[in-house]
Amino acid sequence: MSHNPGPLKVHFCGSIPTTHVNHGHICKNLKELVGALLLSGHTVVIRGVPKIDEPKTLVDDIAYQAARDIAARGSWNPNSLFVIDEARLESHLERDFGYQTISSPYTDRRDFYEEILSHSDVIVGIGGGPGLMRIVALAEWTHLPLFALRGAGGEADGLWADILTKCHQSKFLTDPQKESLRRLESIGAVSSDYGPKTAALLVDITYYLKDRLRDTNHSSLDFESITISELISVCKRLTVGSWLTIAGVLGATFAAGAASKLF
Repeated sequence: MSHNPGPLKVHFCGSIPTTHVNHGHICKNLKELVGALLLSGHTVVIRGVPKIDEPKTLVDDIAYQAARDIAARGSWNPNSLFVIDEARLESHLERDFGYQTISSPYTDRRDFYEEILSHSDVIVGIGGGPGLMRIVALAEWTHLPLFALRGAGGEADGLWADILTKCHQSKFLTDPQKESLRRLESIGAVSSDYGPKTAALLVDITYYLKDRLRDTNHSSLDFESITISELISVCKRLTVGSWLTIAGVLGATFAAGAASKLF
């Protein structure tokens, strides 16, 4: 087991199509996972999301409801939930129980995601689309631990295997840790202990990775493991938002490099 340096700040992101055949099980298991983390003293970080008129359930809403259910039972620490409101978007999350909240000044989505990352120790993706890929790219560049919970479809299902083989943290994970992640049930499974079991694994591996990733001096993408056909396939799937993220990261890197030479 890894040394326990204190509570973690866990950011959940993504969305689940309401038409998903296992939508009910996914929501139940995710609520239990969030609840297990909260009851263990960790902080869950989410966005203050507006109401949406789309056939999907936002992960932020599910995490919020899990926190609200715990608060309703009378065992609640206001520091357990941290909500970041995005500029110019009105959150529909009720304030009828105590939790931390800040209003981000950023209207640019990349800046907003960077603010989320600054308040997080680990990123957990479920389902999701281009927005999830964008924050994952930024998290990898800033060396935060990443988890993708498979079984809800979307980009997270595609990321699940890459996190074990090609992601920045894959070279630090031990073989037993990788095997534990491979054996983890789908988030859409019918399970009586998905929440506590997944929370324990997530916390233990995050503690293990935090210092190791923090000491990394550069991006550790393993380009030797990527074939030309895979690279072309990935590039074809990139959205405009993803390319903007890559361009912004590269621009910041070059600027930092120039600054280091000047100073």
